[in-house]
Amino acid sequence: RSVCEYIRRLPSKYGYQSWRQFQPLKPAPVPYPMSSKDRYPGFPLRLTNLIPGLLDLMDEGKIAFSVGVELSYLSETVQRELLEIIQREDCTPSYSQANRLHKAFTGCSLTREGLASVMSEEKANQRDRIVLPRKAFDDVLPKGYSKQDAEAYILDAVRHYNEYRHRRRERER
Repeated sequence: RSVCEYIRRLPSKYGYQSWRQFQPLKPAPVPYPMSSKDRYPGFPLRLTNLIPGLLDLMDEGKIAFSVGVELSYLSETVQRELLEIIQREDCTPSYSQANRLHKAFTGCSLTREGLASVMSEEKANQRDRIVLPRKAFDDVLPKGYSKQDAEAYILDAVRHYNEYRHRRRERER
């Protein structure tokens, strides 16, 4: 029997027609500000469903708490496959990716290819960036340039210099 079949049969096993009949526990109103730990008491318990490798990544700070909660909804087998991909590709899922994996798993549409596809997406924080201090260019840039103008000016200068080097190499041949 597949995991999806087992998940679909769970509600009827406990006398419910569907998963929609399960009512989440709502915290009683509290007259003082609550921390997120008090507000969502079930979340730390969700993390007990994570395999040790993913828990280690959370302890190291490589996976955020909210991402860990989303991944805790995946089966142990899927979590192990995910951990293999994380270790092989040296990448961790973002919250958006973890949420899509969770939805695909509960919708019984998550495949190995789908898991690999989601994890192979480039995330904004993993793109290579070059950051240069503005002070280094203050004496070279024209006065009053905005950030966008300065970026365009520097990029043009680098392109022109690259063309200059290319022409110089051609002449030397």
